[in-house]
Amino acid sequence: MASDPSTTVVPPKQGKYLEGRGKRILILDDQPDSVRFLTDTLKYQGFSVITSDDASKALDLVDQDAFDCILCEVELAHRKGFDVLSHAMTSNPSVPVIMISGQGTIYIAVEATKRGAFDFLEKPLNANRLLVTIRNALAQRQLMREKVEVSDDTLRRYGLIGNSPVMKNLFRQIEKVAATRSSVIIWGETGTGKELVARCLHKLGGRREGPFVAVNCAAIPKDLIESHLFGHRKGAFTGATVNYAGKFVEADGGTLFLDEIAELPLYAQAKLLRAVEQGDVEPVGGSPTRVDVRLLVATQKQLRKSIEQGEFREDLYHRLHVIELAISPLRERQEDAVLLANHFFKHFVDVCGRSDLTRISPQALRVLMSQPWPGNVRELEHIIERAVIFSEGPEIIAADIHGALEDPLAEPFSLQNDILRSDMTFEDAKELFEKNYLACVLKQHNGSVVAAAKALRIDRTSLWRKKKRHNL
Repeated sequence: MASDPSTTVVPPKQGKYLEGRGKRILILDDQPDSVRFLTDTLKYQGFSVITSDDASKALDLVDQDAFDCILCEVELAHRKGFDVLSHAMTSNPSVPVIMISGQGTIYIAVEATKRGAFDFLEKPLNANRLLVTIRNALAQRQLMREKVEVSDDTLRRYGLIGNSPVMKNLFRQIEKVAATRSSVIIWGETGTGKELVARCLHKLGGRREGPFVAVNCAAIPKDLIESHLFGHRKGAFTGATVNYAGKFVEADGGTLFLDEIAELPLYAQAKLLRAVEQGDVEPVGGSPTRVDVRLLVATQKQLRKSIEQGEFREDLYHRLHVIELAISPLRERQEDAVLLANHFFKHFVDVCGRSDLTRISPQALRVLMSQPWPGNVRELEHIIERAVIFSEGPEIIAADIHGALEDPLAEPFSLQNDILRSDMTFEDAKELFEKNYLACVLKQHNGSVVAAAKALRIDRTSLWRKKKRHNL
């Protein structure tokens, strides 16, 4: 009578399962027969096996990051196996999880893989199928490790961090675009790293030995933007006491990056169009000067909408819109949050002299993964910096992240306590009110001066000055 394949331990074929040596497998199952079969089969192949029938304790084991693969029963006594799967995907996403169950429905199989499981195996288990699945899972983990190493190399090369599909695609686009002379529009929300992308394009292109000049169009007063970009001659206007070459000439032979291009006034857009089309710039009060500049621009606005509203020239848009690179917000690539957090952690541990800190705990990483990140990568960077500074233990824990996420300006300021004090002068009270009010409006617009100025109905230059005066 043929033996039951679910309980048959298959001898290893020569050279096929040698990867079992030194590999650690965690088995989470509360059915003794199943645990015995899995343990015997895997140990016979040289695997080191740890078993547990308590899902809650298993979560702590998963956090240790000491396993090469996890086998988990879907229906555990006190906790759903899918809860363990979700925990593992957040805590140690590089460790493959194979779900097993005696209820082998299509729904469970689909749900398991949808939640991140490497595979789903139906009981009674077949030893050959089990070992082949584990071998493939381990091969995939090795491939993921190699990709992480590639990501580290990418970080050194680009100055950008990301292992998500959208970031890998962005890296490929950067490599292709960098070698060209084409103009590029870089689109992304505040804090996504638009200037980093521009610097990458410059660094990897043929102009890397030339200058890289960055200009924030939103930070320059409208009446000075023309002079700032194209230069001026002495005496051209009041205050022009010396000749000034301008940013285009400064970037000659290299790259000029114009951030917040949508905030450029229409009259300056006309001069920019001429500079792009004819390759020369005309300083205020002077004659045209020939320049050789690659132009990169960035915006967080939809330029087509700005064209419809009469705020951006359509001919300039079509001249600039040769190539467009879009940077996804962090909330759409949550898997990069852990990679970024660990990078910033290492940086600020060094910068802040916190050599006593060893890591960000898995619980703290889960808190980070759950955030919406309206301020994107820049917001995450600041959170990690605050956590490193104020953490009191050997590692950053969840409470440290929650503390760093708290914003002292989140609560409305109290007029009764802060302003209506008898020892304050009228001028002091006005200053305090303005500071708190501007802080609240800036917070509502994720720190964007352009958006806040529009909401306040004041000139953005005026808001920049107030922001600087109040040290916001």
